[in-house]
Amino acid sequence: MNQFRLLNWIPWVLVGAFGCLLVVPATRALAFRLQDENGPIEWATVILLSAAIVCAVLAARKAAARRERFLLIAGAAALFFVCGEELAWGQHISGTPISEQWAAANRQKETTVHNLDVLQGKSEIWYLLPGLAGLIAARSAGLRRWLGVAAVDASLAPGLALVALYALAELGAVFLPHDRFASVHSALPPLGETIELVIGWLALLWARAARARTA
Repeated sequence: MNQFRLLNWIPWVLVGAFGCLLVVPATRALAFRLQDENGPIEWATVILLSAAIVCAVLAARKAAARRERFLLIAGAAALFFVCGEELAWGQHISGTPISEQWAAANRQKETTVHNLDVLQGKSEIWYLLPGLAGLIAARSAGLRRWLGVAAVDASLAPGLALVALYALAELGAVFLPHDRFASVHSALPPLGETIELVIGWLALLWARAARARTA
């Protein structure tokens, strides 16, 4: 039971540890290297998401109810999209160039959708919506019954709350004057990659639980 409870709080441990690396001057450079494009944190996120996709698909194959199968496949599809965005849909691996029109509309000159100019500056929404939705699903017994084998375990609530709180902090920072709260504005973005790692971790725990229910 103690080990199980510790797993629930691993997201907070991850973000806390990375935050310490950022705060300490001697380890700040390491923190930024860890979150580089195609760096360790990004690849760890991809691995977690990939494992979650496999587990969700396997669970969907054995789910008895059509609604449960649909929910699991929809979840796997959403995770596949997130995983593809993390990898820039293979652009960095294959070195495939993108069109000039797409590059002009993309802040990072990538094949990603979330870096398009029209979506930039809205990263908090990508964290807030799944964080809140997952937290509600985890805390509602009625929703868990309706979701069936695709239910979000209450044990994921601490991690989901962390994702939602980070999104709210980012959203709140938008209204803070940059000149007076420069430290806040500079501190939040570097944590984004670690939050994405947390999302990958939570996705895997959700999919593994679904797989266990259908075994």
